[in-house]
Amino acid sequence: MDSKNAYYFGLVVGAGTILCAPVNMGELKKDIAQETMDYLVERLSSSPKSKDVSDSIQKAYEVVKQKDTCKGVY
Repeated sequence: MDSKNAYYFGLVVGAGTILCAPVNMGELKKDIAQETMDYLVERLSSSPKSKDVSDSIQKAYEVVKQKDTCKGVY
């Protein structure tokens, strides 16, 4: 994975993971976390600056969905 793919992969995994913590603590509604991640992934995937790494962005979102701490959130 090149540095640009790694950057966007890490960005999506990091953002998704960070949003799971307050959902699990009951401090953030699950639908807000879902909407936020959907928005982030859509905007990143469609941006002219990151269209070439949209596969990494989508794969990262799938990784977040499978994390134990995020199961049931997304």
